[in-house]
Amino acid sequence: MDFQVTVISDRMERRCLVHLPQGLDERNGFPLLMALHGRLGTGEIMSRQTRFNDVADREGWAVVYPDGIRRSWADGRGFTLADKKGIDDVKFLERLLDALRTKWVPNVDKVFLAGYSNGGFMAQRMAVERSNMFDAVAVVSASIPTSVAGRFTPVRPLSMLFIHGTSDPVISYEGREDDESGDWLSVEYAVKMWVEHNGCRPPALIRKDSPKGGGTTTSIFSYASCRNETRVKLYRLESGGHVWPGSPVRTEIDSGLNDHDIDASQEIRQFFQDTRGLRPKRNL
Repeated sequence: MDFQVTVISDRMERRCLVHLPQGLDERNGFPLLMALHGRLGTGEIMSRQTRFNDVADREGWAVVYPDGIRRSWADGRGFTLADKKGIDDVKFLERLLDALRTKWVPNVDKVFLAGYSNGGFMAQRMAVERSNMFDAVAVVSASIPTSVAGRFTPVRPLSMLFIHGTSDPVISYEGREDDESGDWLSVEYAVKMWVEHNGCRPPALIRKDSPKGGGTTTSIFSYASCRNETRVKLYRLESGGHVWPGSPVRTEIDSGLNDHDIDASQEIRQFFQDTRGLRPKRNL
């Protein structure tokens, strides 16, 4: 079942698309996945790009796809239209989660967050500034904005997954300084920050998957011995571009080689499914 909801934040009406699987037993607890679209995207585009509805139908999850302001999120880089307009998207996502729990999906017992590109940067901002809201976070083709990293004070350990191509022409894997689209850390440095924050025990377990015809090789770095049973994981897609790997949908911001050797949505599903540890605290 798909339906639109609206949330008022800073006197603005914000729209969101919600998907609930048929037959969902709302008497028992179930996970909620919040999925944030990339710049120039929408919640509806994110639903088609990720096919998270299929994941939700199989696993018994609820999914919400919020719309950013002017097709963007105020992720802290100062680059997007939402940032330039001074939109408080942290407050909006807090209010959205509270409204979902009190009005539409009251029996949520785990909350997951995933984002692509601009939405991935926004997901990292939420993870740093509101870690108590989520059980696990996944970002595709994004890192941590430098301004957000400067106030890196998550209140608790948080499981974190990164998926990023080394040849991404839009959001450089190596990070960027003084760029017109803002500054961000290298992906591996962002991973290092979460590994240290979560108290993981390095070195990482490293596995390489041979290409199956997609033109890339996937290197997987896994950190499992972390506080509160959290985990940190990086999929480094050698030669991969600015894409949602495995998606059949090409969006306006996609660029470079799409790695069909992995399906990002299925890898995120498995990572979230394996997540243990603390439930989110409702301190909204």
